[in-house]
Amino acid sequence: MSGEAAVQDTCETWHSFDAISLPLIREFAEHWNALRGNRAMPARKDFDPLEAKRFLPHLFLLDVLRPEMRFRGRLVGTAIVETLGFDYTGRCLDEVISEPYLSTLQEDLTEVAETGVSHYRVTTLAWEQRDHAVYHRLYLPMTTNSDRVDLIVGIARIVNWEDQTVQKDPIAAIIESPGAQTARIVLQR
Repeated sequence: MSGEAAVQDTCETWHSFDAISLPLIREFAEHWNALRGNRAMPARKDFDPLEAKRFLPHLFLLDVLRPEMRFRGRLVGTAIVETLGFDYTGRCLDEVISEPYLSTLQEDLTEVAETGVSHYRVTTLAWEQRDHAVYHRLYLPMTTNSDRVDLIVGIARIVNWEDQTVQKDPIAAIIESPGAQTARIVLQR
């Protein structure tokens, strides 16, 4: 990177989903929160795909494989498959995602799996000739039938910066510059 300044990600801690700038993702977060109730996270059995039908194309469900902390695709929405150009259902992310993105992905997912904290990231993308696309994604912890995170449900969407569905508020304003804006979302029970 000769002559370029190093890009620094910024990270905040939030205590609600209110600042999520993309309405689709904020609405899914609220749906997840309603399923959670007064627990740390919802169980997989609480999640009814029919109730979340409009989110399904943008959702993915990952199995947390311990102790090696690998993440395997259990369900991958059609919009995600279309964007990526492949379906990673049944495959571990470290088999299909390359560096340098894999390290960031692994770090974020491991934090969710180990702490149960939700994780929201907004990144500007220069990928497949979409220099001004913005990637929004949210990871939320889930369990099958314990208090340990053994599933992560995620929702992701790539939007054009000019897309009017993105509110131009705190997090969206920051992503005009290179790098990523990250928020750890710590909720009260």
